[in-house]
Amino acid sequence: MLTFLKNNPIFSKIAGISLFSKVGDRLFYTAMLTTAASLPNGNTAVMMVSISETLPILLSFFLGTLADKKKRKIHLLIQNSFVRTVMYLSIGLLFNYPHTLFLLFLMASFNFISDLAGNYSSALVTPFTKNLVKAEDMEQAQGIISMTTQLINVLATFAGATLFYHFFIEVP
Repeated sequence: MLTFLKNNPIFSKIAGISLFSKVGDRLFYTAMLTTAASLPNGNTAVMMVSISETLPILLSFFLGTLADKKKRKIHLLIQNSFVRTVMYLSIGLLFNYPHTLFLLFLMASFNFISDLAGNYSSALVTPFTKNLVKAEDMEQAQGIISMTTQLINVLATFAGATLFYHFFIEVP
């Protein structure tokens, strides 16, 4: 695997950027879930956050189809990066205010938009992978992306559950 990553430096950079983005995604999701659980209407708040994370995944099929039809994919990737940056900065700023159900709704809405843009960006990158990696190495490239994505999801979920337990379940 290391040899493959060394021999495909551009693919490695793109995959690394994507994984870094997924880590940020998971961290914000954990922070939002923790905030949601602390609200008086915790069940409703957790549901809003979960929907803001789940719907973009379900819509990924349509985003992939849309991305395949687009020209100027690099330009769209750059625009999406700026949109996601603004969305995450907005969520971060909203964390500075007293937490209410309405404020969490705003954060979940921004998270939804950011996740849609992120999934769209992933769909835009897919054709470049075919150009960056030899056909005989494509299976290994997809395996690396899939493995690291799942690993990040598991580790982030574990970290979130641990933090949640520490702050909300465990009696100090």
